[in-house]
Amino acid sequence: MDAAAVHYMQARLGRAIRHRRRILDLTLQDLAASCGVSFQQVHKYESGLCSLSASQLWAIAQALEVPVSYFYECLRPSKLWPNPETAIA
Repeated sequence: MDAAAVHYMQARLGRAIRHRRRILDLTLQDLAASCGVSFQQVHKYESGLCSLSASQLWAIAQALEVPVSYFYECLRPSKLWPNPETAIA
């Protein structure tokens, strides 16, 4: 996956996190405290500036009361993604 596709995924995941956090009326500090990171780190995730590890995404999903799959529903196929039929395994 190239840098543009990675940035696309990070930005979409970040928007989904921010959207859900706001629905629950949580602050950055509230979410950060629930996940064991700083509010600055949560802001970086929401802004798409940092990648999330699987464990961090799980902790965020738990704090936001959604399954991890919730965050992937926002990811629709993009022309930036490699074609799986032509990708080298």
